[in-house]
Amino acid sequence: MNNNRHGIGAAEDTRRAMELLTEAVVREMRPGVLELRLAARMLRDALDDPTPGALALATRAFNAIDADTRRRIHDSALLAAIGADALNNWGKQ
Repeated sequence: MNNNRHGIGAAEDTRRAMELLTEAVVREMRPGVLELRLAARMLRDALDDPTPGALALATRAFNAIDADTRRRIHDSALLAAIGADALNNWGKQ
């Protein structure tokens, strides 16, 4: 099994990235913005059953979100990942 620098396999990394992305989409959700609800639902479905079809639907739903909102979601997920990494490494140096 190929592990990254933290000893976590690629599948676990991918799953965690999808979880962070899903959480960021949920944080961005606003009343009346159906694209965000759909993307959150499709991402959750892909997490529950990561088949190629479910992953493709999640990708299409996420890409249907306008570019500015996708950028905010990306930034939010990235900050969450950086924060989680910092917490995981707290005191290890």
